[in-house]
Amino acid sequence: MKDGADLLDMIRDAWDAKPYTSVFGLSKDGRPIYGPYYNNGNTYKDCDVDVCNGRVINGHYSYVSTMFHPYTMGCFGPGNNPAYS
Repeated sequence: MKDGADLLDMIRDAWDAKPYTSVFGLSKDGRPIYGPYYNNGNTYKDCDVDVCNGRVINGHYSYVSTMFHPYTMGCFGPGNNPAYS
């Protein structure tokens, strides 16, 4: 890797070069795939998505890219997202 950068830094640099806050892809099940940023510039956290890297956006189940594994969709969702108490 370049200059000793780790993989996560390289992913962040790529997204920061062209941050997508809207749909940038379409999954095979027809759902949109969004970039890793909310409209306010914050990234999605692990508790913001289900096991498939999905969440409800504008009333529809969608996938989002994240800065953690599986980075894009991990399965066809909606998946399990238990509430911890």
